[in-house]
Amino acid sequence: MFLTLKKFWLMSIIIICSFGLNMKAQDVQLVVPKLSIENALKTLLDARAASFSSYTSGFGVDMYNIKLTYNDSHPLIVELIPPNRFRINCGVVARANVDYIAGNFQINGEGDITIEGTMVASGSQGQITLYGTADAVIGVNGVPGFVLNIINANQFTVNLPTLELATFVYTLPSIPLNYFTTNYPTISITNDNVILGLQTPSNFLILDQRDESGQRISGSQIAHWNNDFQNYTVPKVFNLPINTNQTFRGSQQLLLNPSQKFNSWNRSNNIINHNTFFLNLSFSRLNSDFKKTYSDITVKNLLEDISSVNGGTIQFKDPWLIDYPDPQYGNTLRNQGMAAPFKQRLSPFNPDYTTNYNGDVYKGVFLNQGYNPVTNEWKPPYYSVRAISPQDIQLQHTGRTHRFYFQNWSASPQGGAEFQNANSLET
Repeated sequence: MFLTLKKFWLMSIIIICSFGLNMKAQDVQLVVPKLSIENALKTLLDARAASFSSYTSGFGVDMYNIKLTYNDSHPLIVELIPPNRFRINCGVVARANVDYIAGNFQINGEGDITIEGTMVASGSQGQITLYGTADAVIGVNGVPGFVLNIINANQFTVNLPTLELATFVYTLPSIPLNYFTTNYPTISITNDNVILGLQTPSNFLILDQRDESGQRISGSQIAHWNNDFQNYTVPKVFNLPINTNQTFRGSQQLLLNPSQKFNSWNRSNNIINHNTFFLNLSFSRLNSDFKKTYSDITVKNLLEDISSVNGGTIQFKDPWLIDYPDPQYGNTLRNQGMAAPFKQRLSPFNPDYTTNYNGDVYKGVFLNQGYNPVTNEWKPPYYSVRAISPQDIQLQHTGRTHRFYFQNWSASPQGGAEFQNANSLET
């Protein structure tokens, strides 16, 4: 028999056992335990809200009264089936009065019922509804024996159409509705919990500036590109669209005492400043990391037998030198990393804090970059030097120009620098 089911539903409050606002994943997750669903369903059944009338032609009855129930014989069992389905086992009873040619009598019956369906979010941000279908075999009693003999049956099957079983209301954290990409959460099942996830259209990114010890450089500024670079005092929280490229600039000034300058982003080998980053939901913090810089480093030609005399030129490559006008960002200056060019300087050359070399101010150099003495490996970024050989150098004490040839690189004091290849013109 096919019964037409009238809509019935229950509004039940689910107490959320836990929720988290995860700044890294950029979503809100609400955990609905299976026990909460079971308790809500018991409330539904105890309130007899799951009673309904259905039409059937069986037994000469126009309408049956059907009610879902649970008891010792027919316990309520809720199963959660990944990713978003459910199965409910309980009991069902049916009752109807029949006006039969032989007299009036009442049909009664009970049996097991299994309701299977899908959980969906509907109505509003704070609702989840169980939609399902059910089949039930109901054994009848209270029917005269001669009627049972006529129909040759003592039970009948109820095939229910899709039904809205119950709607649960849950409470979200106090966050504006436009915080999310949608008002409807994703639904997934993990173990005995229903996980409701709401995702933001934005990536909350914390931008900070840290000194060599990892402490915030209070009062310092960073910049974000929005048609031009706009400066902000750290720490700055940006609310930016996910899956977009965003460009940031750490301070390019010398800060603190002793002096420190920008060294890298998030203490990595990413040293380009300004730089562009792809924001996804795993990207939540960006630090402009500073490191102590030194101004007493000198690079020079040491002329054989006349070391007290300086002259000629050397070439120096500094990955951190702010010298490149970036045409994509209004010709704003940035460094070039390992793509930096060698620049020719008169010997002796001192990349100190303030000297201006045709527009280039080195602001000192870092120590211990690139070389790992434990593994004897070189990894960028690192500085490079290059000699010109042969090189004609005029000596004032002779009044003549002499030709010099490269021999090797050395450090003073000995061990004060590591060379990848001390015998190469470029190292």
